[in-house]
Amino acid sequence: MLTYTTLQDRPREFLAATGLTHTEFAHLLPAFATAYALLYPPEQTLEGKPRQRCVGGGATGTLPQMADKLLFIRVSQKANP
Repeated sequence: MLTYTTLQDRPREFLAATGLTHTEFAHLLPAFATAYALLYPPEQTLEGKPRQRCVGGGATGTLPQMADKLLFIRVSQKANP
């Protein structure tokens, strides 16, 4: 599976996969992280209800890092416009 850490040192493959350079990706990442935090607040469930327990219990997600989430979205949007 493609991850940000595997493509981080390969600028040509990174550009081919995402359509962005590392600089453009780094510029887009903080805005994406802010929008993601607003859409999925950690103190609420996906249904919008308050959580009964603290965040962090359960299995780690497949895309735990914010850069990996953005990379997945960019690659899937480029492959399936």
